[in-house]
Amino acid sequence: MEGAPSTYRTDAQLRAMMDMTGDWVVNNACGLIMSNIVPSLRDALKIAASYSGVRAISRLPPEGIIIFGGQMERLTVFLAATPIKGLSGAWDFKSG
Repeated sequence: MEGAPSTYRTDAQLRAMMDMTGDWVVNNACGLIMSNIVPSLRDALKIAASYSGVRAISRLPPEGIIIFGGQMERLTVFLAATPIKGLSGAWDFKSG
C-alpha cells in the first residue's frame, strides 16, 4: 500500500527509541496480547524475556511498529550488555 507507514524499524532506530514513551505490548503467535501496555520498548523486551511463546512486540498506533523474533533477540542482547544510566553494570533480565 503506497503511502502507508512501514511497521519495520532498524535495530539502530529501535535502540534510539528504547526509552521513548509509547504504548508497547507483547504478543503471542496468535497475535493475542500477553501483557499489559507498558511505556517503553525496554520494558516490553524485559516482559518478553520472561514469557515463552512470544511472537512479537508491537507499539500501538499511530506508530504501529512490530518487532519479531530475530530482532527482539538482538535488542535483548544489546540491552544485556549495555549499562543503565545511573546504575552500575548491565541490565539483569533474570532479576525482574
